[in-house]
Amino acid sequence: MLPLAWFYIALVVFLYSLLLFLELRSRAKRHVKGCPSLLYISPERLDSLIAIEPDLIVVELSSRAASSKMPQIPDALRMPVSQLEGFLCGAPCRSIFVFYDSATEPVQWSSVEAIANDCAIPNVSVLKGGLELWLRKHQADGVGVAS
Repeated sequence: MLPLAWFYIALVVFLYSLLLFLELRSRAKRHVKGCPSLLYISPERLDSLIAIEPDLIVVELSSRAASSKMPQIPDALRMPVSQLEGFLCGAPCRSIFVFYDSATEPVQWSSVEAIANDCAIPNVSVLKGGLELWLRKHQADGVGVAS
């Protein structure tokens, strides 16, 4: 009887450890790698925020000129990371910021996180998959995008 009890205790401990591991892993997938205060946001959630949130500010972190013919999310601001600190520190704290980059110009998200933390901005997210995933989703849906 005693070995059977130890088996059940070991089984419960193993299952609890497995559950804890899976929960920590799912939480880690919600954050940008190496940046615990930057959450990912899905393209679907961004679309719902665009529709209902008046304080939403979408920012494309890019060094390209603002008149570039590259497509972008409608009403998105385009700025380099070097100008981000001045912009964020002057923004209201109630604003919700969503940042994205393109695959051709990847951004060091740790520097964006440091700037957002220095300016004490609580609502900062990163578009998961970047502009390319958002464009693919909207081109598949047949929705026009700004260029």
